[in-house]
Parts: sequence; C-alpha cells; structure tokens
Amino acid sequence: MNDPQGLARMPEQEAITMVRRHIMRQGYDTTGYPLSRLRADRFSVGWMVYVPTRPGELAVDRAIFYVGDDGELEHATSAVAPTVYTADFEKRFLARHGVSGD
Repeated sequence: MNDPQGLARMPEQEAITMVRRHIMRQGYDTTGYPLSRLRADRFSVGWMVYVPTRPGELAVDRAIFYVGDDGELEHATSAVAPTVYTADFEKRFLARHGVSGD
C-alpha cells in the first residue's frame, strides 16, 4: 500500500514527539514507562510508538500508540497483538482517505 492521495510519510521523530505530547497532555501515569525511551517502529501507514520492555520484563497491557501519516493518533495496549491492531488501523486510515482497502 502506497501513500493514498500523495500523503507524505511522517518522520519517525515527529511521531515520537506527538506521542510524548499526548501522554503529557492526558496526564497518563508514566511510572515504569520512561518517555525518554520511546521508540517508533514503522508499519505501512504510520508508526507504532512504545517504550520497549527491559530484559525479563513482561509487557502485559503495556501502552502502545499508533500514529498515522495523516497525524491520527490512537492509544492501545499490548493486550491486542500489534499485527492485529496495525491491520485494523490501516483499514481506518484508508477509509479516512477514501481508499478501498480491498
């Protein structure tokens, strides 16, 4: 899937900054979730932003944020597999841009 309607790919650092600002604005408890360690992994239409776990640490219901190239930000948790969430996120992204996902 390529950028619908010529939408540019959001830079990685912009996605991380958006998530950091969102977390601060919402007042989420970041105990054990150091914002200085936020990481972004690219998927087809945006970025999955999260704090990686440390060795031996379990990621049960860990916060994960999805940021589309169009600036749409969604908050999820590790309770939903990223492969499942990104597929659904992509469908919503395409729908927002009037592109059929079929």
